[in-house]
Amino acid sequence: MEFMQTAPIQQTSQEKTLLYIEDNAHDREIATNLFSEFFAKIIVGVDGENGVHLYERYHDTIDLVITNITMPRMNGIQMIQSIRKVNPEVAIIVLSSQDEAHDFTQTIEIGVDGYLLKPLHQAQLTQTLNRVLEKLHLRYENKKNSLLLKQYENITNVSSIISKTDPKGVITFVNDKFCQISGYSKEELLGKSHNVIRHPDMPKAAFRDLWKTIKDEKQTWQGIVKNCAKNGDTYYVKTTVQPILNPEGEVEEYISLRHDITAIMSDKKQLFDFLEANRLSVLILVQIEDYPILEKFYDKASVGKIEDTFGRVMLYLMPNRWGFQRVYNLENGLYAFAIDRRSCRAKKERNL
Repeated sequence: MEFMQTAPIQQTSQEKTLLYIEDNAHDREIATNLFSEFFAKIIVGVDGENGVHLYERYHDTIDLVITNITMPRMNGIQMIQSIRKVNPEVAIIVLSSQDEAHDFTQTIEIGVDGYLLKPLHQAQLTQTLNRVLEKLHLRYENKKNSLLLKQYENITNVSSIISKTDPKGVITFVNDKFCQISGYSKEELLGKSHNVIRHPDMPKAAFRDLWKTIKDEKQTWQGIVKNCAKNGDTYYVKTTVQPILNPEGEVEEYISLRHDITAIMSDKKQLFDFLEANRLSVLILVQIEDYPILEKFYDKASVGKIEDTFGRVMLYLMPNRWGFQRVYNLENGLYAFAIDRRSCRAKKERNL
């Protein structure tokens, strides 16, 4: 029965490296033989000073330290304190005799992970190792999960437009991509609500539905939102808003992930949005002459390629001083160029 209990622990402990410190040669030999049933690799030290030296040398590989307290040159308490300076999180078990019980207070203060009493027995060792190895496993899983979350956070930050708000909707965080697309700085956004980028065309019913979903129902909301940048430009984002709940089920904050889908929205819709936002605009319309002939001689895919190429060439041939940034393909061979008239005036003044 005892072997059945130790077997699962041995499977875990065989992957660990133990640093064992004991000044008594007889006790050291007995304990090392017992430890070898659990650990494939054991590094043995003969006193506290030697233990510090060994840990500093092999700390990258050592998973667990088991040490005596009363030792020459440097006692176990001092050794643990020195080891903690190298790695505050390394697991440490104190192996002591009954007459060293007065040192337990100090070991608690420096944060050891377990205790073993001499003479050492397998049942006692198995029970203590089980607790400590479980703690080591939890630490490892927490560290791994934290690393994964950090990587997820990094890739999300690069690919998504992100903001966070408190339960009242006040912005507490925005990433760089949010600032880039909105034209606002972080200082201009933090402490404000998302109304600062709200486009007047967005129906109030959409936001009522959003708040009902995330606040009342505490569910994820998804939808396409039309926003207005600081310079008046319109942009579209596919938006996901997730309420973050605490253990009591109360909303702690909201996190929003957005993806810019402006480029895939209809050119006609984007042109109308631009003209709506820039009432004083220069608009140039260009029509391919005899466009229906193209449709008679070419299939739809070929006509689409011709239209795309024609639009890109026209934009390329436009004089730089005019400042057109894009061409709107309105289909059926019709194109539009639009620019804020004030931009034209500013460019003209710079060129004079």
